Amino acid sequence: MATNVDWPPLGLLPLDHAKLTFDLRELGGFAQTLCRVLVTLGVPDELVKVTYTGKSTQGGGIEGPVVTSVEFPASTTLPTVPASTELTIEDTVEEGLRAVSHKALRRVMRDHYEHLKTIEFCLLP
Repeated sequence: MATNVDWPPLGLLPLDHAKLTFDLRELGGFAQTLCRVLVTLGVPDELVKVTYTGKSTQGGGIEGPVVTSVEFPASTTLPTVPASTELTIEDTVEEGLRAVSHKALRRVMRDHYEHLKTIEFCLLP
């Protein structure tokens, strides 16, 4: 089960840990839906990132429980949409991405419901 964690700043990672960052547009599920909603709210989609931090493997990847974080900048068109760097979940890679994307999507949809209901928007492709 995913839980919120306090993780040391990435500059203070243990030597055997690695950080991998991906463009949220490349991922599916809640991550893809979150990216589409953020773009609708004026957030530059090329700056929406997901970061995995965990124990590094010999092949250059990460393994075991990892910390998954979603970060996005403030909206360029709506001043009520602030930047977010605090959405973090500790779990497996797959569950962490699903959980943190779902958490971010719920927060964005809740906080900006009044704006989103005034525009034509479809969550499904």
